[in-house]
Amino acid sequence: MSHINWRIDDYERLDVIGEGGFGAVFEAHDRRTGESVAVKWIRGDNVGEHDPPDMNALTCEVGCNVACCSHPSIVEIVDVVEDGDVGDMFLIMELASASIIHHDIKPDNVLIGPDGELKLCDFRAATLVRPLYEEPRVGTLLYTSPEQLAGDRNYDMAVDMWALDCISSSQRKQREKSSFVAMRSSSRSACP
Repeated sequence: MSHINWRIDDYERLDVIGEGGFGAVFEAHDRRTGESVAVKWIRGDNVGEHDPPDMNALTCEVGCNVACCSHPSIVEIVDVVEDGDVGDMFLIMELASASIIHHDIKPDNVLIGPDGELKLCDFRAATLVRPLYEEPRVGTLLYTSPEQLAGDRNYDMAVDMWALDCISSSQRKQREKSSFVAMRSSSRSACP
């Protein structure tokens, strides 16, 4: 994975994909290979709202990624680059497209493949991300995000994440309910 002689200057910075307390993620062009990549920039100083990098967390993130052995559902970290002058760290990752909103993620559209991987299906309502949508709400009402329910026509991929979390929460509650029913049944049979 690591290429000791590679520098952050080997990557041409393009558009910012996201920002957070750690720093920023931006799309970049690898000048050596010609590939498009995502670069997670972890600031090494206390400038602005950014904290210094937590090296234990960074090591854990990279280690977990390596342990996943290029799992098809996990974005692969292809390199780690350090800017020794200022202490900034850069995780170079495969660029996963984040420009489509499914719009109808629900249990019927999340399938489990033969190796246990999750697969999405039914892209009839899918659209490219854009600044404003004609309809505020698309898809199944039960899995619709709060911003869509409020009539907001300016939303992003977070609406799909909301739907996935609704499914996950529902599944968790069903497992808890099943465990409770099983415990209750076994405790009744144990009573005289």
